[in-house]
Amino acid sequence: GRSMTPILNLFTGIVQGKARVRSVDTKNASSADALSLRTFEIQFPQESTDIETVKVGASIALNGTCLTVTSTSVDDSVATFDVIEETLKRTNLGSLEENSSVNFERSARVGDEIGGHTVSGHVQTTAMVTKVTTADDGTVK
Repeated sequence: GRSMTPILNLFTGIVQGKARVRSVDTKNASSADALSLRTFEIQFPQESTDIETVKVGASIALNGTCLTVTSTSVDDSVATFDVIEETLKRTNLGSLEENSSVNFERSARVGDEIGGHTVSGHVQTTAMVTKVTTADDGTVK
């Protein structure tokens, strides 16, 4: 039979806010354009994250990608994330630079309202939008 892996972190897929990339540090790069490992310092808006409740090891989705907090600074409303090369290649996180804007979502907690659908935040690839159509009523298809 099929074994079930427990899902420890769920996201609703609803963006909770926008944050800013404060710094990007590339490590272990074999050449100037190699991705290797990047450490992102993300500045969250103080009014919307409760950064003091974010612990090292917590999951926060940035641009829909589940990442693990590696450090926090409550005074600056900053959390740090290490992102490996495969994630940088398969998501848009590889194109982030200092002062880039990112969408964020904290993982859902027991008792939280689930206003969207549950997603794991584990991205497998990216796709290019080739056509956007606007209907007469203004909706995008």
